Amino acid sequence: MMLSLVKNEALRGGGKTLSDPRNYWLSVLRSLPLDLTNLVLVPRLYAIHLLSNNDGRPGQDGKIIMPPLRRLSAEVIERHGVFLMDDGLSLFLFVGSNVAQNILQQLFNVPTVDRVPIGKVALPSLDNSLSEQVNTIIGKIRESRPSYPYLYVLRDDGDPYLRFQFFSRLIEDRTEVEKSYQQFVVYVKEKSSAQ
Repeated sequence: MMLSLVKNEALRGGGKTLSDPRNYWLSVLRSLPLDLTNLVLVPRLYAIHLLSNNDGRPGQDGKIIMPPLRRLSAEVIERHGVFLMDDGLSLFLFVGSNVAQNILQQLFNVPTVDRVPIGKVALPSLDNSLSEQVNTIIGKIRESRPSYPYLYVLRDDGDPYLRFQFFSRLIEDRTEVEKSYQQFVVYVKEKSSAQ
């Protein structure tokens, strides 16, 4: 949690964060309820291409079964995968460059990756199992929020701004200024043992 807070634009070090975005994120962190603040700091990442038959469907208790969470690291982002990220305010659907054609057909009704729409998109509701599961998962996330989180679709080769938004939320990775999760843990251990 501390590493994610340090990596957030509100407190990010270095001279690359402008004052307007920094003030916006400070305002966001101060005003959100605790559960959404936690999501802003530590988003949830789901591998859509690995959904089981039960994911996105009601369980025995009637609640929608959510897929397992993935680590927030670029190491888990596969070029043949589709990943849904929930950061509490927005939803990002990352489409890798080598996604199987059947997944593209089932989610977007398009034959190739370059035909996948990018930007703020309403995911089509198609008559197949994967489309139903993903739309149910997105619907479940949206109904738990006080405001409506928009879905942004991005491709591996797409809009640099959306790519930055997605990859900057993978908090376990090293950045130009901040440590990776493993480096941060070692740093904290060294500082605490030196005291």
